[in-house]
Amino acid sequence: MGHYVAVESTLARTLSALILKPGKLTVEYLAGRKRRYVLPLKLYLTVSIVTFVLVGLLGSTMVDMSTNLKGMSDTQMMNGDVFNIRDDSDGMRLGYEKGQFICAGMPALLCRHLAKRFDHDPKELRAMVTDIPARSLKYWSYAMLVLVPLFAALLYAVYRNRRLVYGEHLVFALHLHTFWLLAVLALSVMSDAVSA
Repeated sequence: MGHYVAVESTLARTLSALILKPGKLTVEYLAGRKRRYVLPLKLYLTVSIVTFVLVGLLGSTMVDMSTNLKGMSDTQMMNGDVFNIRDDSDGMRLGYEKGQFICAGMPALLCRHLAKRFDHDPKELRAMVTDIPARSLKYWSYAMLVLVPLFAALLYAVYRNRRLVYGEHLVFALHLHTFWLLAVLALSVMSDAVSA
């Protein structure tokens, strides 16, 4: 633990390079200077675990719709006060009007799917909407583990003319996603401090 927490530790050096000098960490790693920094996968997993735990505890980065629903009556919910999307230019409508679920101007298959998800009585709808932040956070962590290799594959496909191997793109993707997780963590902590 002391090795990681010390000011001159590899973790401090790694986070400093990641935050203050974007790209330097990837360049250093690809140049073979690996001992001075935390390995990309280890760094990503550590930061992601810390981020998901703290965001789960603080819950500030997720949109908390439950506060908007507490004072809302069932009639208000069913009259489109929860969500109502309308685009008059192409006749698209989605939401509730006069207590009925409306889906128009979209493919029938999509409307049937949306009706299954949202055409409920007000109490069920309220429970579903208030549960969105917790469910989003749960699946976000799984999605991130899948999206990093996919992002690296996309970079590999787009930048094929640079003659980099997939592993080099994966290192960059791990560093970039680690930076994004740190930004989410900072936003979560700052928004709680500001609201307090």
